[in-house]
Amino acid sequence: MMINMSSEVVLNDSVLTTLIDDELGMMSINLGFYYTLNSVGKRIWEILENQMKVSDVIDTLRKEYDVDLLVCEKDVLELLVLLEQNQLITVVE
Repeated sequence: MMINMSSEVVLNDSVLTTLIDDELGMMSINLGFYYTLNSVGKRIWEILENQMKVSDVIDTLRKEYDVDLLVCEKDVLELLVLLEQNQLITVVE
């Protein structure tokens, strides 16, 4: 499913996480792969602890960071697509 601004996403509960300094380490039990997110990616992960619409994720980030709307939308959508492709999040239909 294609992720867009109105998509709702939620974390995949089969992903193990751990803090590594200011980054988040993640282990996909399903795929057996290890991933890391920087501090902003970690914050997005925290926001997604509850099912949320992509546009609400972006609104939350823009309140916390000084970032242009179009840049934020592009970067968040790119990250969410990667997370979904690697089965770390689920798009709720």
